[in-house]
Amino acid sequence: MIGNDMKKALFFLLTLFLVLLSSCKESDDESVMRFARKVYTLNTGTLAVELVPNDHPATATEVPVTFGGTAVMGKDYTVSDTKYIIGGDKEQLTINVSSKNNFSDSVKTIIMQAGSDANATTIINLEPRTKAVYTFGQKTNIISEEQSVTLTFISMNGNDLGYKNEFDMPVTLDVDSSSTAVEGVNFEIENKKDTLKAGKSSLTFNIKTLKREKGKDKIVLRPHLSEEEGVLRWPLSDDYAEHHQLLCFGSFR
Repeated sequence: MIGNDMKKALFFLLTLFLVLLSSCKESDDESVMRFARKVYTLNTGTLAVELVPNDHPATATEVPVTFGGTAVMGKDYTVSDTKYIIGGDKEQLTINVSSKNNFSDSVKTIIMQAGSDANATTIINLEPRTKAVYTFGQKTNIISEEQSVTLTFISMNGNDLGYKNEFDMPVTLDVDSSSTAVEGVNFEIENKKDTLKAGKSSLTFNIKTLKREKGKDKIVLRPHLSEEEGVLRWPLSDDYAEHHQLLCFGSFR
């Protein structure tokens, strides 16, 4: 038989369990909204982050969103808005988060919290993009009336050299100040501004001769790219041959 002391102990434990259960239920009921997912992953492009409210009142309520984590807004990502609108005629339950240039070596995080509700929180893992180096691969070309030069991109991740661009990247070809030939007088670049398409690893520029002049026989070209865009020179030094394209006229008029 169970003694009185044992009965009291069991009653106390049962009461404590019911109190805790009721407390948890009340806490759940107090959470009036949640995110559609607890964890998201974003590499490139745009991610729609949806808020799911428990109710849709007739009167609109603005819910401000706090953004935290290791990723920096404006540098690593941008957002379409910093608030949700619950209820009303113009309910807005989606915020678009767009990746920018996360070229770090590790995953960064974006932590979104809706209002002051700690339960309404989601984490976005912002995965790093592939870094690349660029090279023309050939120092000198003797040009005639027309000449094409190819800019090639190589992956820096591990030993994998099979780089494929993840997104459309505008590339402008600049004329270096060490050039003796004058752009627009001695030559022109037909596609000075072009785009390295997603999935591609090289881009070709076309050079056309306009007028040959003695002493103006050297063209030095370089792409207008930066480390912030995830692109570095190859090799990682001041070696002139690889990261500049040197073209020489073969004869003079």
